[in-house]
Amino acid sequence: MDENNNFTALGKARADIQTTLDKANYNILDLNVHRLKSEKNILKKLSNHYNMSKEWIKKCSVLSENQFALVQFPPIVNYFFLKHTFKVLKRKKIKLVAVIHDLETMRYALVDDIPTRMKLMYQMQEIPALKQFDFIIVHNEKMKSFLKTKGIDESKMISLGIFDYLIPSFDENKTIPVEDHKNSVIIAGNLSREKSEYIYHLPTDVKFELYGMHYEDEGLDNIFYHGAFPADELPLKLNGKFGLVWDGYSADGCQGTFGQYLKLNNPHKTSLYLASGIPVIIWKEAALASFIVENNLGFAVDKLSEINEKLSQISDEQYKIMANNVKGISAKLRNGEYIKTALKCIER
Repeated sequence: MDENNNFTALGKARADIQTTLDKANYNILDLNVHRLKSEKNILKKLSNHYNMSKEWIKKCSVLSENQFALVQFPPIVNYFFLKHTFKVLKRKKIKLVAVIHDLETMRYALVDDIPTRMKLMYQMQEIPALKQFDFIIVHNEKMKSFLKTKGIDESKMISLGIFDYLIPSFDENKTIPVEDHKNSVIIAGNLSREKSEYIYHLPTDVKFELYGMHYEDEGLDNIFYHGAFPADELPLKLNGKFGLVWDGYSADGCQGTFGQYLKLNNPHKTSLYLASGIPVIIWKEAALASFIVENNLGFAVDKLSEINEKLSQISDEQYKIMANNVKGISAKLRNGEYIKTALKCIER
């Protein structure tokens, strides 16, 4: 990883799961992985990928029959022989558990702007590999339904609910009191046009506080850019009334590959806001929208142009109730309760 990755959530979710399980007396099995370099010679390319598979099998040889092995899926370095690797481990009668972070099969399922050939390639790599697992921890019920259509046994799948977000130096006594929050909306994450084009089409009647990399400042009066911070420090920097969970190229609904993906996944920035004690504004069609609305942790909108009117309708007392609800969820997220609960279900 280059040093810039410290300023994104690329490894935060994986690192938090490892930290949580380490504290819960699980044994951490480290694998030394390397980037698979681009190789024009097909035989050399296959050899590189097969060597990665052998590395996995060798390191997992310390596991004994009926032990559980939790795999953060997909591996940081993906390769052709995933299915083969997990088949070998299954023959050793090791119980395999996957916790899903991202699936390209899902990311591209709801859009038509990539070739069918590429969609099939991802599906042929990821789905057969997942079928080797005894249990799969999925993000939510929408993801479970999607994977069921791909032939994954529903009885194997357990919904996480939401990703945990550990904040090592969090101090509730030092957080900003509710009444001191500015009436503004936080946007945190990758702020590039390629990833988040919608940021360059924000409504002008709402104040936005931006945190992240690759922002192209246009000097607008309602947008305030605060820079980029490491994932563990970012919660201590956030200042605003709500955090926005949105993606894609449009302010009129979450469109494109990244936007449509919200229908199936749990965006890590949702956990960032809630763990930081901040209520959430989310797209109505996002998979996590029901979690936010039903637990009164914020509100959902169809378009960003609806935010100003929604904010004007929320009284100080209503906001305090939301913030108090968030406080309860925040403690769970910061203690890794969601992944621990999912694993207890598997152990039972």
